[in-house]
Amino acid sequence: MGKVLAIKNELIYEIQWVEDTSFLEGILALVKQRSAKSPHPVYQLTREQNDALESAMRSMDEGNFVTHEDANAEIEKWLEE
Repeated sequence: MGKVLAIKNELIYEIQWVEDTSFLEGILALVKQRSAKSPHPVYQLTREQNDALESAMRSMDEGNFVTHEDANAEIEKWLEE
């Protein structure tokens, strides 16, 4: 455990000098994924990723999708050409 404690202390020391918000958010996300308090890590989406996901879900709700079977049939037809 001595090495783990030393690394934790070094991280704490080094992080106190970082002023880049996005870098710190990235570090925090990484640490939360491995946290002993978090047995089920949660991935945080960026605003752009969340917007894209919401857009895709709306599109699906509107019926704008192709089923697996239909996609395979289209591929087979395309390969036969």
